[in-house]
Amino acid sequence: MGFFSPNGSANRYVGIWYSNVPTNNILWVANRKNPILDSSGVMTISGDGNLVVVNGKRELVWSSNVSNSVTDAKAQLSDSGNLVLLKQSSNSSVNGAEILWESFQHMTDSFLAKMKLSTNSTTNEKKALTSWKSPSDPSIGSFLASLDPGGIPELFIWNGSSLYWRSGPWNAYAYDSGVGCMYWSGDVIDLQKFSVGGATLYIRLALSELDKKRHLREIIATTVIIGTLIVIITIWFARRRVKNEVTIKESKEIYLSNGETPLAVSSEEMLGENLSRVKFQEFVLYKIEELAATTGNFGDANKLGRGGFGPVYKGTLPNGQEIAIKRLSRASGRAARLCE
Repeated sequence: MGFFSPNGSANRYVGIWYSNVPTNNILWVANRKNPILDSSGVMTISGDGNLVVVNGKRELVWSSNVSNSVTDAKAQLSDSGNLVLLKQSSNSSVNGAEILWESFQHMTDSFLAKMKLSTNSTTNEKKALTSWKSPSDPSIGSFLASLDPGGIPELFIWNGSSLYWRSGPWNAYAYDSGVGCMYWSGDVIDLQKFSVGGATLYIRLALSELDKKRHLREIIATTVIIGTLIVIITIWFARRRVKNEVTIKESKEIYLSNGETPLAVSSEEMLGENLSRVKFQEFVLYKIEELAATTGNFGDANKLGRGGFGPVYKGTLPNGQEIAIKRLSRASGRAARLCE
């Protein structure tokens, strides 16, 4: 502990630093707001029991500002780095002395073991850390670190009046299992991305805040899938319906033969539709007189029945083969088409 001038500055301050760290190790500054401007200066205990710093003209530069005047005060710098002002009577030990003031309650920019950050929720009085204005000027800078007592306590770092960083809620749950759910009312400002380690942060956002292009791609993909399924199902039902509408019709065999393999036609409709496509050289042609002779001149005695295009007669060829002959009716309109 003693007087120092930061980074070659002509201004002089009273400070505390590590004895075994050579440079840039100032932990606490007494007169940070009011430097001594010459090479003289003294830190002492005043007649009212306060720690004070005076310049060469004996002008007050800094004071511990203890309100209760005492005559038996003494100062002690502990190995923790805490400068303590004690009220000690003649019959009390050092450990039993009353603490009047201590530097740990008036922190500057360094946080040491046994220091405590706190905020009085009633008076809003804060025990906080404040940055230096510059490496050569230990007066109060832009940054302040303090506890916010609202709800679950959190460590906040302010840059002027703007929130710069926060620790997240401090409680047993946070220490044991991670922070859990946290709420931001503005920008996400207190996150750091580590190259190694760290934890994955999952953020729940409103639908309106999601990537609109990605959302559009999801809608298009979903629509295409649903549309494809609808088309497949529709085709399946249509094919099944057509299959169910197919009916099996009774087949009637009509034989026109020259004594070899007979020609079988499934129905009278097929006979009319397909007869024009058959090559006539595949059949034996008979004259109408020959057919009339085999059926008794299409007599009723040889009539087997009547179809949609005319009556059917039974006949016997000269070789003894029995045949069935349909005589097309003029009223059916099919005779002309079959003979074209």
